[in-house]
Amino acid sequence: MGYDDVFVKKASDIVNSLQDGCDIVLVKGEDDLCSCCPLTAECAGDDGDTARRLDGLVLERTGFNLGDVLDAKRALAVVTSVLPSAGPVCQGCQWLELCLEIEKDIPLRP
Repeated sequence: MGYDDVFVKKASDIVNSLQDGCDIVLVKGEDDLCSCCPLTAECAGDDGDTARRLDGLVLERTGFNLGDVLDAKRALAVVTSVLPSAGPVCQGCQWLELCLEIEKDIPLRP
């Protein structure tokens, strides 16, 4: 099973919002993108352990906290400065290529 039209549209809208510099809220569990993904059950196959582990690493290394409201460009600048894409959080991620494209298209100013 692949991504359906609803998910692709939502993903595109989110990327556009990020590129425009919207505010983001750090949440626990499913975010706006996960909530419409037809593959969510597959991601949760390990009871969400992988996502929780990776989310925890990102929070620990960035100093961000759940509930923080951040400017998307600032958040991306901080994340990319402390989490290199070749690092342990991003290696092997199915979304790495998309993240690198977003990163390339957004001028980063912390």
